[in-house]
Amino acid sequence: MGSEPRKVLDEIAQIKAVDVVMPTRQGMVIRKWCIAQPTKAQSTLIQMLGLYLPQRLKIQQM
Repeated sequence: MGSEPRKVLDEIAQIKAVDVVMPTRQGMVIRKWCIAQPTKAQSTLIQMLGLYLPQRLKIQQM
């Protein structure tokens, strides 16, 4: 993986986030942002940087 800043940023940029949108019968929309499971290399990098990767993101009110 290396320790060059560009390589580190490129590896972190590969972590996927998914916006799940589910319409209900009542006409409401349920929206949830989920984070995909990082690869082993990404998990190691996150740990080394002392970062925390949430399971899901907070929903922002619009």
